[in-house]
Amino acid sequence: AGGRLLALLRDATRARRPCRLEYLKPDSAEPESRAVHPYVMVYASGHWYVLGADPEIGEDRAFRLDRILEATVGEGGYEVPPDFDAGEWIEEGGLFLADTALEARVRYSARVAPWIREASRAGEIEREEGPEGTLVVRHRVADPGWLVRHVLAYGAEAELLEPAEMRDLVARRSEALGGA
Repeated sequence: AGGRLLALLRDATRARRPCRLEYLKPDSAEPESRAVHPYVMVYASGHWYVLGADPEIGEDRAFRLDRILEATVGEGGYEVPPDFDAGEWIEEGGLFLADTALEARVRYSARVAPWIREASRAGEIEREEGPEGTLVVRHRVADPGWLVRHVLAYGAEAELLEPAEMRDLVARRSEALGGA
């Protein structure tokens, strides 16, 4: 289905045709029906994305291809605004755009620090080597949900140091998942 959707959305992008997507957001049980004027297809952070306008809410959006369950091409057309710049969405090979990004510091244990050192640096502000092989990374984060999932994916090998409100959210989610 991914190849078919990629081809359909590429064609719609080239022809400037509006689309309707059945889109499954992370942490959602049910897909949403979303309108999009697809401006461009980009590959970032190991995934294909559709960048374009959601005319129903009047904002530019990014839709990850593997979260699109179905897409249909509509009638009519649209113009890409002359000030649209896909480069503003891409940062060091990763997709990133947020009006209000937050900064977070995460400490990684010596056990997983080697993998973090080799991982993509998209969204990173700085790295600090810690004692006994630990690593502290300051991330710039557009999606707080991503931050929670990222920290929990490492279990006891990652600790969110700041901001405090996100530490609390990680603790609550961990408890809900049966963590201690």
